[in-house]
Amino acid sequence: MTLRNLLVPVALLVASSTCAAEPTVSFTRDIVPLFARECAFCHSKDAADSGLVLEGRFAYRMIVDVPSIESPLMRVTPGKPEQSYLLLKMQNQHRTVGGTGRKMPPGWLEVVPSEVELVKAWILAGAPEN
Repeated sequence: MTLRNLLVPVALLVASSTCAAEPTVSFTRDIVPLFARECAFCHSKDAADSGLVLEGRFAYRMIVDVPSIESPLMRVTPGKPEQSYLLLKMQNQHRTVGGTGRKMPPGWLEVVPSEVELVKAWILAGAPEN
């Protein structure tokens, strides 16, 4: 067996393990546009309901590992969707953890279940800033 024949399978193994480690949900590609469509109208830097800004360049630092002002939970706890207040608000389950206020977004801006699952998948992936 030549060195080349040995290196090709090793290179393929490294490439496949590298690709498998990448999260399938991207904060920049998937979550920021969702916030822009469904949330930033009320949660912009000019109109930050509850002090929460969900515009693209501010959103990540406003939610990940940041305490909620409406509950004892963090807004987003990486890897733990059941302990992420933002997701619980989207699912209208926030009162089950001592939260207050209404479901988000409000009824006139309804997110679809696939969008909620997208946020959940991002949180499960560790809420990467990607």
